[in-house]
Amino acid sequence: MLNRVLLSACLTLGVAAPAITVSQTTFAADAERSKNAGELDRLVEELQKHLQKPNYKAANEDFEKLLKLKHVAVPAKAFFWGAQAAINLGHIGDTIARYEQAKKAGHTGDNIDTLVSDLKTRYGQVDIKKQKKGERALKAVVNPFAPDENRAIEFASTTVADHGKFEGWLPVGEYLLGEQKFTVVSGKTVKVKR
Repeated sequence: MLNRVLLSACLTLGVAAPAITVSQTTFAADAERSKNAGELDRLVEELQKHLQKPNYKAANEDFEKLLKLKHVAVPAKAFFWGAQAAINLGHIGDTIARYEQAKKAGHTGDNIDTLVSDLKTRYGQVDIKKQKKGERALKAVVNPFAPDENRAIEFASTTVADHGKFEGWLPVGEYLLGEQKFTVVSGKTVKVKR
């Protein structure tokens, strides 16, 4: 009410109206920032707890919630922990991206360049186009020994079975998609069509 009276008086007298909405907007942004800072702290703590249990699916969900918060900076350690959750789910593309974000955010103590280089050497990108129902069985010709590589194959295989397509990373090697054979190499994207 007071704002309308003040605005009406300013218009009648030909005086510029005060910038009341700017301070209200600033106050609202500060309130949201404060609320989100508390939520950020809670989610970072939950992420760490879920990694220690280990419950990688819950840790990954915590990390994804962190990314949706506005007006707060996700800490470097959270990006690193998010990468740990992703690799344990077989999400290699997310792992690489999160390691790189951790480095960009200032994470120290782990040789992120070596971790990323190792993944990019052991994995290659794959783009499996939409497959018919009967052609959705993806499997490695020779199963790898590394647990993260097996999880990546399992993740890709489940994605192809459920959705008929997959765009992501698989360990270097030979694969069968139905009866079709293809080879994944590092440094290249292999496109697999029907």
